[in-house]
Amino acid sequence: MPASFRQPPRVFYFLMWLLVLLVAVGVFLAARRTLVELAGRCFFRYAAEYLSPQYRDLLVRELAEQVSGIYDAIPEPDVGRILQKNVSKRHGGVEVACNNAGLRDRRRYGPKSPGVFRVVVLGDSYVFGSGGREEDRLGNQLEEQLALQADPAGGRRVEVYSLGVPSWSTLNEVRYLSARLSAYDPDLIVVFMVGNDFGSSLGVTGYGSITRAFSPEYRADGSGVFSVYASQAFGVMESNCLDYDLGPECRGRWRKAFAALKRLENLQSGRGKRMLLVVLKNREFLPLVFFHHRRQGLHSPLLVSDYLMEPKAVLPADPHPSRFGHRLLAAHILHFLAERDWLEVDESRLAPLHPALELTAAHPVEWKKIAAHRRRLAREHLPESIDFRRLRGRDLKAVLGGLIPAAPPPRALDSPPYGTLKTGVLLLPRPGASRVVVELEVPPLPELYPFRLDVHLQGRPAAVLELPNVVEAGKQVLRADIPDLEGEPALEVVLRTSSYWAGIADPRMKSYRLLEIRQE
Repeated sequence: MPASFRQPPRVFYFLMWLLVLLVAVGVFLAARRTLVELAGRCFFRYAAEYLSPQYRDLLVRELAEQVSGIYDAIPEPDVGRILQKNVSKRHGGVEVACNNAGLRDRRRYGPKSPGVFRVVVLGDSYVFGSGGREEDRLGNQLEEQLALQADPAGGRRVEVYSLGVPSWSTLNEVRYLSARLSAYDPDLIVVFMVGNDFGSSLGVTGYGSITRAFSPEYRADGSGVFSVYASQAFGVMESNCLDYDLGPECRGRWRKAFAALKRLENLQSGRGKRMLLVVLKNREFLPLVFFHHRRQGLHSPLLVSDYLMEPKAVLPADPHPSRFGHRLLAAHILHFLAERDWLEVDESRLAPLHPALELTAAHPVEWKKIAAHRRRLAREHLPESIDFRRLRGRDLKAVLGGLIPAAPPPRALDSPPYGTLKTGVLLLPRPGASRVVVELEVPPLPELYPFRLDVHLQGRPAAVLELPNVVEAGKQVLRADIPDLEGEPALEVVLRTSSYWAGIADPRMKSYRLLEIRQE
C-alpha cells in the first residue's frame, strides 16, 4: 500500500477528538450566560402564564428570601415601607420572620377573635427588636408576663401585636396604625418613641434595601431627604439637629407628628379604648417631648422609660436592648398599667421594677425652661457659618439634609458637596449680623438652565438667583437680609430649586456645588 494511504496513528484521532471537545466546551462556556438567561426567561414566562397563584406566590417567596433587603414599599407616602411579606431572612445577624402584614412575627396578623384583649405596641427598631431574637423583644415579653397572670383582662386572653419597622418615624408608625385601626381593633395602644423619630421616611430600592436617595413622604423634594443621620453619607456616624426643634423645618415635623398622635388618641378614645405613650429617656429630647405633648393637648399618659444601658441590658454588637433590657422596659410598662388599674395585674408575678425607673406621668412644662433648653442646644451644636470647601465633621450637626458628597468616604469632606432640590442648614445667630451670604457654583450643564434658586430664611422667602442660560454658569453669591429672629435659638437656611442633573447609573438629583454659608 502506498505510504500516502496509510492509516493515521490512533493518537491523531485522540488529539482530534480532544480538540473538538475543547472547542465545544469553550463554545458552551462562552454561551453559558446567554443560555442560562434564555432558560430563565422561558421559565419565568411559563411561571407567569401557567402556574397556579399558590405556586407563583411560593416562587416569589423563595426568590425574595434570597435577596438581602427586607423592606417593601407601599403606596402610602406617610408610611413609606413595611417588611416583605411571608419571608424569613437573616437581618442584623439574626433570623427575621415576616408575616402576612409585613411585620416581624411568626404569627399571622388578623381580625381580633372573641374573648381577646389586644395590645398593640407601636414603634420603630426597638419594637421590631433589631439585633435580637423575636421572643426577646418588648411586645413578646409583655405577652409572656401577662400570660403568667390569673385574669389580667377580665376573663379575656391577652394578645400583643408588635407593629415596628426599623427607622420608622413617629409619623410613619402612627399613620400606619391610624389607617388600620378598625382592622387591628386594639384595646390598648402603647406608642414607643425615641430621639431620632423626626426624619424623612426613607425610600426602598427594588431589592428591598432602604435608601436615602429619595423619600416617599416628600416626593416633590426629590433627593432632598432630611434625615436625622444625614451625616452618614459623609462617613460621620452622628445624628444632626433635625430632632432638636430649633427652627421652622424641625418644628413643623414635631407638630406634624404630634398632630398625628393626637388624631390617633381621638380615634382610640372615641372607641372607648386607651393609649399610652412611652418615651426613651434622653436629656436633650425629653423636654421637647413634654412641650409638644402639652401643646397638642394629648391626654394619654406619657411614661419615661429606660433600659439603663447596663452591659447585660444592651446587645453585644448592637446599640439596641438585649432580652434583659427589653424585660426592664416591659416590666416598667406593666407596673404602670397595674398602678393605673388599666389591667388587673398581680405585681408579685411581674419582673421587679428597676429602682431607677419611676411610675409618674406628670411632666410640668414651663416655656422659659423650654426656651433656655433650645438656646443651650443651639450653642452646643451649631456653628455661626459653614465653609463647605473645608468641611469639618462637627459642622454636619447643623446640616438638616439635601447634601450629596462629591466623593465617597473617607474623601467626602475634602471637597464641596452638591446641593439638591432642597438643602437645609441651621446656624447659630451671630450678634450684630444683618445678612446671610450664600456662595455656590453652578456647573455649565445645559440641563440646569434656565436655573432658579430660592433662599428661605426662617421659612420665609429671602432671595432669588436666576440664571437664564449656560453662559451665566460658575460661582454665584447671594445675600439675604436676616429677619427678626424674635428670640429664636437658631437661624434656618433652606435652598430650593427645581433644576438638576443625574448620572446614568446614579439617580440622585444634584443641582450645584455649595461653597459657603455665612453671616455678615
